[in-house]
Amino acid sequence: MQTRLVLLAIKLGIEGSQDELVVVLLEYGDQSMAEDYLNSGSGTLEAGGRTWANLHGFDVKTVDGSHRSGWGSF
Repeated sequence: MQTRLVLLAIKLGIEGSQDELVVVLLEYGDQSMAEDYLNSGSGTLEAGGRTWANLHGFDVKTVDGSHRSGWGSF
């Protein structure tokens, strides 16, 4: 349920919500959620995803691929 709500929030792209979404990621996130943030198209969410990855021992590499959500885009 939490993942679906975060994906909806990313798709809605409500201005001013990115910082709060990063807090959600850092407190409750997992690898899948971090990947959604990294691929969202939002610089703030991408930075949060990189922070989460660094805190959990992951290296972030940029490659072509698919993603489940885009900032402000259904």
